[in-house]
Amino acid sequence: MGAGFPLDRALAMCADLVSHPRLELAVKRLRREIQSGKSLAAALETERELFPPLYVSTVGAAERAGALEAGLANLATHLEERRDLQNQVQSILLYPALMSLVGALAVTVLLVFVIPRFVSILEGSGQSLPWATSLLLGVSHALTRFWWALAALAGLAFALVHGWLNTAEGRRRWDRWKLDAFVAGGFLRKLIAARFSRALGTLLQNGVPLPSALRLTAETLGNSVAAQAVRDAQVRVKEGESLAAALGRFEVFPAAALRMTAVGEESGRLEEMLFRTADLYEGEVRRNLRTLVGLIEPAMILVMGGVVGFVALAMIQAIFSINEVPL
Repeated sequence: MGAGFPLDRALAMCADLVSHPRLELAVKRLRREIQSGKSLAAALETERELFPPLYVSTVGAAERAGALEAGLANLATHLEERRDLQNQVQSILLYPALMSLVGALAVTVLLVFVIPRFVSILEGSGQSLPWATSLLLGVSHALTRFWWALAALAGLAFALVHGWLNTAEGRRRWDRWKLDAFVAGGFLRKLIAARFSRALGTLLQNGVPLPSALRLTAETLGNSVAAQAVRDAQVRVKEGESLAAALGRFEVFPAAALRMTAVGEESGRLEEMLFRTADLYEGEVRRNLRTLVGLIEPAMILVMGGVVGFVALAMIQAIFSINEVPL
């Protein structure tokens, strides 16, 4: 649209550029709705599975203000910033996750395939085995003989936990625990503050009223406790309370984010301060993740080294005990 194309033609070009079949069909349906006389927001309303309420409200406010092009540009910027942050978080956590997987597979191979080869030799020696070797053989025996029971127990535990988390109370307790966790809690609060500030700033920038913007922003936070806090703050804002004071009643957002919000309200530059808050906490999230990974990597190396060392020590002790058998 920035090049002067009408909306229906711009959608036709988008459909040609989209590689995802489902999204391509949705864009084509949007174009047909536009050609039938509907507004873009009304057309997006029919595709709620692909376009969340935040998209619809942002576009609707931009259309009412006669600034659809600017509104779409602001929405695109918001989505790009959020995607970039998610991609960076995932890429930073990928290496520790791979190390954990490789380490777990290595230990499993040792216990399931390597250790059992020594069982007959060790048990036929008639010598009492060291405690470390006995423990190792017990674990290996459990994995090789009762793997089906262990798998069933793991599946049952997963089903129970998954079912509990799907309940409103279970989800609330889990989300509250994550916010209060020793290390992860502070990181998660910063991530939520960044998401909240970026989404709310984008909605306000496109002319969405503050109460409606708060309701829509609550749906983007990914944490039921934080979402409920924002919804409760929305009620208080409608009653005349300031946004910073309303959010401050709930122990969810960092103090610095609340202070910056208060400054934005007092100076009449709330949108600008929200974007600054988002930039601040997105940067902190990236730095904290790098620091955390820098601590996790050597810790994982020590743990895996300890596990492999324990296995090696147990086997060496067993070999020495066999050599001590009198002839």
